[in-house]
Amino acid sequence: MRLSVRTVLLLALAFAVLTTGCRGNPSASPRRSLPDPSGQIVTVWYPAAYEEGLLAFMDRFNASNPWGIALRGMRAESSAQVYKRVLQGQAEGKLPDMVVTRAGYLPEYVARGLAVDLALYIADARWGFSPQERADFFPSAWNAGHTGDPSRRYGFPLTLSAGLLVYNQAWLHELGYDAPPRTWEDLRAVACAASEPQAGIYGLMFPADEQVFVRLLLSHRGRLLNEEGTAYVFGDAAGLDALTFLAAIVRDGCAQPEESWEEAEADFSRGQTLMVLTDARHISHYGRLMAGRAAFEWNVAPLPAVEGTAPTDVFSALFVILPTFPQRQLGAWAFIRWLNDPQRQAAWAMETGYLPHRRTAVDELGPFLEREPRYALALALLEGETVGEPEVAGYEECRAHLRQMVQEVLAGGDPQQWLNRAVESCNATLR
Repeated sequence: MRLSVRTVLLLALAFAVLTTGCRGNPSASPRRSLPDPSGQIVTVWYPAAYEEGLLAFMDRFNASNPWGIALRGMRAESSAQVYKRVLQGQAEGKLPDMVVTRAGYLPEYVARGLAVDLALYIADARWGFSPQERADFFPSAWNAGHTGDPSRRYGFPLTLSAGLLVYNQAWLHELGYDAPPRTWEDLRAVACAASEPQAGIYGLMFPADEQVFVRLLLSHRGRLLNEEGTAYVFGDAAGLDALTFLAAIVRDGCAQPEESWEEAEADFSRGQTLMVLTDARHISHYGRLMAGRAAFEWNVAPLPAVEGTAPTDVFSALFVILPTFPQRQLGAWAFIRWLNDPQRQAAWAMETGYLPHRRTAVDELGPFLEREPRYALALALLEGETVGEPEVAGYEECRAHLRQMVQEVLAGGDPQQWLNRAVESCNATLR
């Protein structure tokens, strides 16, 4: 049978279209559509530490979102308890739609198939963020939740905070200093000049936990993990110098470890310590405490460095969406997207003390910054060099080893011995 020229051309065109599609031309692939989340009930499990602020904004979302999505929260005591309940729920086939967790637990959710990749939502024209909106996020917020793979994203920040120093400015001036210490040796000199241990007065206070070591390590230009995220490397000279400094300043009676940040705040407000190692979320706490007492002039500053400036440690609690039903998953994402609107981020910052995720949210903070100018310094830290928490499997176990190391050394243990033990124990958690 002879084919006409027109028929041959049509067949050739059809073959070209088919083979082009087979080569995987992205423009030829249909865009995956997202389901309608209208009327969905979305269950959120969260640690108690975030309850007050989180529930307030969940209530606002429930009352105002146009899809009729209803968020329902369930509290646990900690991220560890949330994770434990999720594992129980997985075995029973009863999972929440979303959890709030510390960053160290994120890889555990991913490894067990309990975390949805958020890239699909982020890239969606209707539900996601445009390139301009993505550029508006502070890097420390936007980079959280990737677990080392920039092409995937399994967590999105709820909270954001950064380490800093709170100090009694009036007392510092009385000691003859015009500015807060910029190096750790300067801090030691100032702290020792202020201390009267027999009277319960110390130049420096800090919670005796793993975070104080991390901050000192970073300021000594050390790091917890290697660049590949395959080994803990804080057992080097920077780690030993950081731990030795911490032990010496306590041994010399110039600093006092506290059981909790609440105790350190209370002692500061009573004038029993000159300085406290803390983080940005507590600025508003200090403000409320100071307002109820005989006021003295106080301020905040970046953490000291060995020389120059040090990276700032930043940390977040993350939202993780679990694989339940597509409509409920999108309902959970709708809340995350709603909360990350600049105006709501500004409201979140003012009401909780955490730092906003987006730069344009700062534009909404004018009156707040006039009332609390110290908060502006914390915001400035987000534009500098920052280091987030490790997002590797086993970090929560490593965190416990670091905490034990700090506490044992402060109790008189040998820094080198406990540093070596902590490195070995942390490396054993990597999997």
